[in-house]
Amino acid sequence: MSGFGYLDSDHAKMQRYIARGWCALPGPYGAACSNEQGVSHRYAHYDSGDDTSWTDGWEADAPDPVLPEQPDDIADDSHDYPDPRRAADRVNAFISEWGDGLVDQVGEAGLYARDLASLARFTLDTLGPQVDEPRGDGS
Repeated sequence: MSGFGYLDSDHAKMQRYIARGWCALPGPYGAACSNEQGVSHRYAHYDSGDDTSWTDGWEADAPDPVLPEQPDDIADDSHDYPDPRRAADRVNAFISEWGDGLVDQVGEAGLYARDLASLARFTLDTLGPQVDEPRGDGS
């Protein structure tokens, strides 16, 4: 297989296949359907370049993403919170990679990098930058 992830599309390959008159429907790991357009191949697709076949709805079979552990060794089902200083440091590290602007939006509610930066700054200004070792109880 190529260096593509399960849900990634190889747009350059798709353009080549379209130019040849092929279906070019994207498949897993950067595959693209190399069956001729107009030829009936309903529900099933094949990429002769990768020797890969798939059926419609293949996206639903995507592997579950690997989620990182909760910070400070907090159990997933715990109601504990991480140390606010370390949380503020992680927020600042995130913002330094993400940059400014909208981070996420759900419905009408938007979360902006500057909102996170403001909370991190307030936390560090209030508590100070001293970071203790985690105690495992969320404090």
